[in-house]
Amino acid sequence: LFRAQTGYLMRYEQDLRGGLSDDLFSEFELLPYIREIFKAEGWTRIVWIPYKRGYEKGWYLAKDDPESGERITDTIPFMRPFALTKSSSYKGRGYPNIALIFFDEFMPENKLYLPNEFSAFNSIISTIRRDRTYVKVIMSANAIDKNCLYFYDFGISKALEQEISSISLYTVKDI
Repeated sequence: LFRAQTGYLMRYEQDLRGGLSDDLFSEFELLPYIREIFKAEGWTRIVWIPYKRGYEKGWYLAKDDPESGERITDTIPFMRPFALTKSSSYKGRGYPNIALIFFDEFMPENKLYLPNEFSAFNSIISTIRRDRTYVKVIMSANAIDKNCLYFYDFGISKALEQEISSISLYTVKDI
């Protein structure tokens, strides 16, 4: 059974602590969308499972059993977490179902990047992607840093012209 998954990329593994992982999909505004997207399977929400026998760390689709009221959790993660600080630990593993990688806060507000961050980023992307050309990467940030190392390393010069508080989309064609 192939079900496309998402990779959730962050800078530090500890970014999953302190409630972020539990709260990522807890916004009540998302519930109607989750129910609509997954209505054929009956999933109604997404839950974080950090460690549980028989489950890998990640976010899972879930629903309530109509008879018992107990939570039923899917056996395949909807989204898997990845951290730049652990890039070498993912080598040698396969992630054949990941079709989308979402890099949250790729421009840190404090402007502090990891040593060799771009190498760690490329390592994780190549480990997940392999030779599958359909895997997409979305990089999202609240802060705007015109000296962002990703702009430099990807050769995105249009970001230097972007107006503050504007939203822009850059694709490989823009590079």
